[in-house]
Amino acid sequence: MLKVKSVFICLFLFILVGNPFPIAHAQKIDPYTELNDKLTNYIKPCHGKISLRYQSLLSNKSFTINSQTEVPAASTIKLPLALYVMKMADLGKLDLSEQLTYQSHQYSGGSGVIQNDSVGTKYTIGDLIEKALVYSDNIAFIMLKERVGKENFIAYLKGLGADYAYPGGLNTTSADDLCLYAKELFRYSKQNEN
Repeated sequence: MLKVKSVFICLFLFILVGNPFPIAHAQKIDPYTELNDKLTNYIKPCHGKISLRYQSLLSNKSFTINSQTEVPAASTIKLPLALYVMKMADLGKLDLSEQLTYQSHQYSGGSGVIQNDSVGTKYTIGDLIEKALVYSDNIAFIMLKERVGKENFIAYLKGLGADYAYPGGLNTTSADDLCLYAKELFRYSKQNEN
């Protein structure tokens, strides 16, 4: 009975996870080559503008499709701004408990929760970071960007190596630039508890 049970467990594991013993004559297929082929075939009929970068933060392996292509940044620009603000706070150049007042010229529709609040409402910088990241709040982003200065923020993006840091005043980016921001967040998170 014990032998039958062991065979059953081995058979079950074989079905569940596949053959654990490599076949001697099987070729090793690079998963990135296979992924490239599958994605290229998948997106080809769409005739759209695709910019993609996968970057392992642990092994530094990457996979790209048109990753240097300029595309609208939309709300993805909120990540590097939040990171910049946190770094400024860590350097003692601003205080996360500092209050900023919502002003009428900062109104922006679209996503977020501040648009439902009254002009004149006060928020701490820490609250604004949370609203920008959790609710993708456009007004919080505008308020933070005004506080640190757009030119300072642009200089920060360029300092990270970004190719698209508000070129011609436009909020554009690339998959490569977004990867730079994510890698910097990952690196910085290992150094600082904020």
